[in-house]
Amino acid sequence: MDKFIKSSKERLDAINEYLESILNNRDVHQIYLKHQNHFEAITPFDVFNILYWNEEYHLEDDQIKILAGKLMNTFRSGLKNFQWNHSITLINTLLDEGLIIKTKFSEIKGILKSENLSNKQQLLKEKIKALIDLEKRHQAFEYIIFSILENRIPNSRPLSVMWSLYDDAISLRKRILVLLNDQLDQKFNEAIGKYFFLILGIIEKEELLILPIASIMIEKDEWEQLEKEAATLGYSFQNNQNNELHQMIEEPTNDFLFKGNNGGLSLEELILIFDKLGLDITFVDEDNKVKFYNNPQDRLFVRTPSIIGRDVNKCHPPKSVHIVEEIIRHFKANLKDEAKFWINYQDRFIVITYYAIRNHQGVYKGVLEVSQDCTEIKKLEGEQRLLQWKK
Repeated sequence: MDKFIKSSKERLDAINEYLESILNNRDVHQIYLKHQNHFEAITPFDVFNILYWNEEYHLEDDQIKILAGKLMNTFRSGLKNFQWNHSITLINTLLDEGLIIKTKFSEIKGILKSENLSNKQQLLKEKIKALIDLEKRHQAFEYIIFSILENRIPNSRPLSVMWSLYDDAISLRKRILVLLNDQLDQKFNEAIGKYFFLILGIIEKEELLILPIASIMIEKDEWEQLEKEAATLGYSFQNNQNNELHQMIEEPTNDFLFKGNNGGLSLEELILIFDKLGLDITFVDEDNKVKFYNNPQDRLFVRTPSIIGRDVNKCHPPKSVHIVEEIIRHFKANLKDEAKFWINYQDRFIVITYYAIRNHQGVYKGVLEVSQDCTEIKKLEGEQRLLQWKK
């Protein structure tokens, strides 16, 4: 494994010289020709080990996204030559999923090219709305594969940039849907073209960088568990979601898990209560590690077993990490006890509250994130004092 992680010094020097020439816009083609042999032998690990991804070079995520696109054009041939194990079941499924997504894009392109469709705009709207299913794929990488890789590779910055690309794709899809309310003008054509380019670029980076690294860095006996976790999310445009991980794994017991002045609960009772509250609950301990989450039937935000023990900063999109850090900093300093947000998410009104958890001596023990779908609650008026069963 180490032979893959450690890049050849000569090859890494060549890559960094080439990247420097791009940043300075100087002698790019000459530097490329000088090191072309090195680039034909490049590995996904070389790309992750590029020095300019380190914090001391002060490159913003948006700068790295632009550079990544240029580097993929240069390194594509070499990366395709890299030998890795495609036969792992989950990887095979993700590769097939990528092909399905490309087929969906071809269908949309067919509609765009057609000049005789009376309901062209409506068909496009339906197809673009359906692309929300791509978020299942994004989440499989963000919450399952990234959570393993970030602790096993020397530099996880590229994973953070990938997450940012996923966020860009989600925002752009929403913008396209807004543009579809008007005429199919130049703005729409530019946006849909940019969206296709972005998603296809993401899939290429997943297939030439992330999955090859995962095939080497993740152990054989771990893949079965990751496959189960991915199945709970489902795959894009495939009706095969499996909720078996949301079933309680622990053997039911009637023994008290705890007992105090307020009564006691068994492990089975405690888990059933947590899962029936109608709330998403996640607990992060005093060391900023995710320690627990519940499994309500209609979970709002993705959680998988792979996030247990993960640093909370790496469980959020890059654009919101600073908010999480600020909340925890104020909680630890005993300046605040609660932070509340409300958002519109997938046509639902969601309230998200963070609570500082302290013991009886006031010592900070962690933060509890509680999310609730308040869409129906918001509609309530007057009173209901009589029992009325829902039909």
